[in-house]
Amino acid sequence: MIDKVYTDAEEEYGWWVVPRDADTITIYVEAQHADTVLFWSAPTGTEVGKERKLIGYDIDGEDGWSFEWNIKDQLLHNHIDVQALGIDGISLATDTFNVHTLED
Repeated sequence: MIDKVYTDAEEEYGWWVVPRDADTITIYVEAQHADTVLFWSAPTGTEVGKERKLIGYDIDGEDGWSFEWNIKDQLLHNHIDVQALGIDGISLATDTFNVHTLED
């Protein structure tokens, strides 16, 4: 079960906005009964599921679930899917948010 997903970026109108000169963004997840948390990115738009890429994962929730994503030299306008895989090996919880690079 995912309780909360947030980043170290600013939120504006339902999007997490990162400055153009940012090198990283950290995604934090509060989840219960999780064994592994996966972080996926896909461009926004329709029919983009096949373009989704695994950008990272966390297999040790002892210090909390998080992932520092290297976004250096990327212009983002993406959907981020966070998947928490259950300790039972079967259950799955997903949360999605949007991230975008700040325009000049």
